[in-house]
Amino acid sequence: MRCEVENSKGEQCDRDALASWGICKTHLYRLDRYNDVQADRPIRQYTMRVPRSYPRYPGDDEAERFWSRVVKTSNHWWWTGSLTGPQGVPQAMWGGYTRTAAQIIWELAHGPIEPNTIIRHTSDCGESDCVRLSHLTDQPARVEVPA
Repeated sequence: MRCEVENSKGEQCDRDALASWGICKTHLYRLDRYNDVQADRPIRQYTMRVPRSYPRYPGDDEAERFWSRVVKTSNHWWWTGSLTGPQGVPQAMWGGYTRTAAQIIWELAHGPIEPNTIIRHTSDCGESDCVRLSHLTDQPARVEVPA
């Protein structure tokens, strides 16, 4: 069944109608949102997304893929993977979750991070892209106690 909406030129909509309404999803949305089907407003033709394959980092397991994104120099270990928003904190997928690169390096070296602990850069290193283990430290998280 075709949509029952006609424009001012007498042309009927060529989309399939919902059985219970007699009009297509687009006109039903416009009726619901604008209290008018806006028959003379054209319906945008959407293009299909072309599936793409994204390159994976080299390595057989998570640790190898993680280390493939670290470039070691004499002073710093530079992160070449993805960064978070405006702060630009290095991040990676680890165990199915997005984690900071500093947390991942700390766990690889020292084991699981204790609850209420934050991994931060030391005062010696002010580079946010650096993930060198000696430039990281663990600190207890501040807990806000209500008064």
